[in-house]
Amino acid sequence: MTVRTAAPSRSQPASRAARISPKEVTTMIKKIQELLFSGRKSIREDPRDFNGELLDQHREYVFILMHQQMRGMS
Repeated sequence: MTVRTAAPSRSQPASRAARISPKEVTTMIKKIQELLFSGRKSIREDPRDFNGELLDQHREYVFILMHQQMRGMS
């Protein structure tokens, strides 16, 4: 003997989560972002100047180290 139970109807959501609209989700995400990021301030008020000389120096260091490692592999 088989007992059949009534399946929940699709017209009535099973939980509150199923009834939340995408607009409500977007609003809640924005509220959370405002709370998390409202206290963040820029550490520097003035922008840094680009230091091309320092970049070239680091590039040379990397080039030398790379070739030293390649020599050690052979």
